Amino acid sequence: MTPEEESALLAQALGTAPAPVSKGLPDEEKLLQIAMGTTPKDVPANNWYIPDTYLGRLGAGAGAGVANVGLGAKQRLNDMLMNQQGQLGVDWLYKKLGYDPAATANDLQAQVAEKRRLDKPLIDSPGGTLGQFLGEAGVGAPTFLLPATLPLAIMSSMGMSALQPTTKDESVVKNMAMGGVGGAAGYGLGKAIGNVISPAVTAKGAAQDLLDKGVPVRLDQTTDSRLVKNIGAAMDNMPFTSGVRQSQKQAQNEALNRAASRTMGADFAKITDDAMGQARAPISAAFTDLASRNTLTDTPTLVKGLIDVQNNIAKLPANIKGAVQAHVDDIIQKIDPTTGTMPGDVYRMLDTQLGKAMKGGGDMAGALGPVRDSLRSAMDNSISKADQEAWQTARRQYGNMMAIANSRDKFGNILPTTLYNKTAKGNSSVKFGGGSDLAELARAAREIVPNSVGDSGTAQRLMMQNLLQYGSLGGAGAGYGAATGQDPYASAAKFAGVGLLGNMGARAMGSNVGNGYMANNLLPEAMKKLLMQSGGLLGGAALSP
Repeated sequence: MTPEEESALLAQALGTAPAPVSKGLPDEEKLLQIAMGTTPKDVPANNWYIPDTYLGRLGAGAGAGVANVGLGAKQRLNDMLMNQQGQLGVDWLYKKLGYDPAATANDLQAQVAEKRRLDKPLIDSPGGTLGQFLGEAGVGAPTFLLPATLPLAIMSSMGMSALQPTTKDESVVKNMAMGGVGGAAGYGLGKAIGNVISPAVTAKGAAQDLLDKGVPVRLDQTTDSRLVKNIGAAMDNMPFTSGVRQSQKQAQNEALNRAASRTMGADFAKITDDAMGQARAPISAAFTDLASRNTLTDTPTLVKGLIDVQNNIAKLPANIKGAVQAHVDDIIQKIDPTTGTMPGDVYRMLDTQLGKAMKGGGDMAGALGPVRDSLRSAMDNSISKADQEAWQTARRQYGNMMAIANSRDKFGNILPTTLYNKTAKGNSSVKFGGGSDLAELARAAREIVPNSVGDSGTAQRLMMQNLLQYGSLGGAGAGYGAATGQDPYASAAKFAGVGLLGNMGARAMGSNVGNGYMANNLLPEAMKKLLMQSGGLLGGAALSP
């Protein structure tokens, strides 16, 4: 075929020139090949050229769908120009241009009928119908930029349905009506699906607090979507996803441990007893250094607190009255009678003695608590301005350290609920959204992170577990292939691929992408909008002829 003949055939397909006399393959076969962008020279005569693969037929069908919309658009344009006849100067212009709207309408309708006949073998093949459907709907993709509302979904679907090509016995108005109904139904279905898969993040604030502190959060931990929660629960027990999920939980525990230990000036993946000892050393050194260069001068606050304790000693159990009285007397004696002050190193010694006496808890700790509080308050008020910030930092880190020390499991992982209760003890503001940086972390973790169940194995063990699982599944696939006469290697790859997909799904749910999807409402809302808009468009295309 010469280039001139191909150009003439393309012109005919666009409705702009009569068909030339062709040589070789029938004209309708060449037109189909041109429409699909395939013109192989080795196609035998009287044979339709349809792609061998499903993907190829899907693409060819999409091209046919786009061509349908283009042909329908030409019809609608011709209808508009036909309606202009009879107006001043229009008929003269049409005649001058050699344009006959009625003849063009008949010619376009004939093209529609012929195109449908030529497209039929492709559309009837697997993938062809879906491709045409997607191609027609895809032309309306720019409408995704519009707000996702029901009226706009109906209007866009009606507009796309109006562009469907028609023959003499078909109605544009009917197409638009059917498209509007389909658009409304598709919009509703898309919205329903969007509500199911788009997480309602009730704990958004808590989740964001954890993410800001470097603690990963899984999608299923913060969503109200029952579907997502059920998927997460199933992945905990499935052979090819349980290892990934366990690794994610361990990573979350370790990140929480690090976030908590940072509030006491350290950074530990596991908060063991040795780790607590390492954290305590610099805090104690800071107190010793700061106390040594400061003097307790606010003795009025100290004396007032001790008088209150003295007045209540008579109410204490007999076995601790003497010990409490001895501590009060010792503190009074350590105040310099000349200056009314107390050296900082003496304060430090008294504070340590009180801490040791209170270590056993019980009535003794309860009775000496007010004594130590009075001593510490007086020293807090006496620290110089130059050391005030460092002193408060040491004080806060010490308090956090003591709360963390009593909020761990035997594996060195933070117990969120216990930690929250420890930070709230003696500080009622925690229960009203206040408290220290550790209290803020504990509050968020209590909402999101369950108490850990310990390590199920090392990373190496989990890796070997996954390898064994994939090997078992691959072996099962190979056996199935051999039994059914299929390629054992191909069957093994398919079976292992199923496990791999599940593994990848589990990773995605706990990945940064999953975290971002969960913690940011923008993506869920964008997905819901896309589902509603595409649902409306696809619904309209589905009910169009």
